[in-house]
Amino acid sequence: METSSKFSHSITHISSSILDAPPSCLEFVPREYDPGCEYFVVGTYTLLEGGNQSTEDGEENKPGDEDVRQEQKPQEKIGGLKLFKIDHDKVTLVQELAYQSAIFDLHFLPGSPNFGVVTNTGDISVFKFIKNEKGGSGFEHIATHHLIDAQITYFAWYPYNQGNPPLFAATLHTGKLLLVRFGDWDFKKVEILDDEERTLTNTYGHEESAWCCAWSPFSSNPTPGHSGKTILSGGDDGKLLLFNMSVAPILPNSSVSINTEFDLLDTGRRVFKPHDSGVTFILPLPVSNSDVACILLTGGYDDYVRVYTTYDFRANASTYTRPRVLAELNLGGGVWRLKYLHDYEKQKKQNNGSQLTRFRILASCAWAGARILEIEGTLTGQWCIKVVGSVTIHQSMCYASDVKPLENEDETQNPRICVSSSFYDKLLCLWKWDPVQADVEATSDYLG
Repeated sequence: METSSKFSHSITHISSSILDAPPSCLEFVPREYDPGCEYFVVGTYTLLEGGNQSTEDGEENKPGDEDVRQEQKPQEKIGGLKLFKIDHDKVTLVQELAYQSAIFDLHFLPGSPNFGVVTNTGDISVFKFIKNEKGGSGFEHIATHHLIDAQITYFAWYPYNQGNPPLFAATLHTGKLLLVRFGDWDFKKVEILDDEERTLTNTYGHEESAWCCAWSPFSSNPTPGHSGKTILSGGDDGKLLLFNMSVAPILPNSSVSINTEFDLLDTGRRVFKPHDSGVTFILPLPVSNSDVACILLTGGYDDYVRVYTTYDFRANASTYTRPRVLAELNLGGGVWRLKYLHDYEKQKKQNNGSQLTRFRILASCAWAGARILEIEGTLTGQWCIKVVGSVTIHQSMCYASDVKPLENEDETQNPRICVSSSFYDKLLCLWKWDPVQADVEATSDYLG
């Protein structure tokens, strides 16, 4: 298969394979629990035959399909988990598990070998990546909880360390946001940190489907009593919502319980509009030390990626404290996922705002494939977005991709191994990007 025209000259195609089910999400095992950085997990999402077809393969629950979906009967969907190993230049299937619901998202819990998956039926399941004494690896199921009768489209773990019970935020297809806390690290009990309806009230919800959420400010060690409790969410209504929360101290004695004491301290939400259409991803940039503002990298299915500040606090913009787009670039496809190529959280340093910061990002861009981005700017200056690598081998929606962790985080100029996937053609592609060989393929205009 000739693929050279499908990759930038700085990208080397390693191998491709066709899966038996459409991939919806994927993530590498954290380096702490896989020192060789060889394993990654893929979640799949399959519409069973006989369902109403709202797209070429009947996949109805992605942006743009809402009007059709509401007039159709519910469709039966299934999913699966697959553990792969990269062995030299080959990708080998190590373990797979059939799932009775479609898997929409998966993430490893920070600082843990455990990962969670969320489904179209409102469940969360927790699994543990394990390595046995003989050198083999796999995952084992820990717990499953049914949280709500609605599709969970995305979730984000709260990034504090293991001294606290795991907590996460999740977006729903109904437009609402769900806050859930486990009772302990055995994951046997969960508590819904919301009102009596089990989701945040309409005051906090989106008017249409919600697709993403994130915790900000970017903090390496937030705690429930301090900053780091700002939640951002994005949805089909084109809005980016921001509000704060307080974590209740007591977990009732039940498997799934509802905390009916109001935990949300900031009843006045802040509403932003960074895109002309749906907001599909939010990635906080670790550059602001302010508790009142944050700089974000946002993606939308208007094909744009944007550097966006919720409060323009640059020295030369004292009269422009409103939210502001600092840079934008059209990537040619809906920006579904954004992932750091390096562990910038551990590299974060205090600065006075004038220090130039640079981030490399892997973007999953729906019909446009995958992109390597370089984002650079200063807290008090201008920002720029550059495309420094492109993969266009995918013939359908690229919803999921990830970068292999570095065995040594200091080796930032070394080539990076990436895995990207596409939904309808079920393609899984392994490739390598060399930053030394990279050219700037596109760049944003300065927006002031």
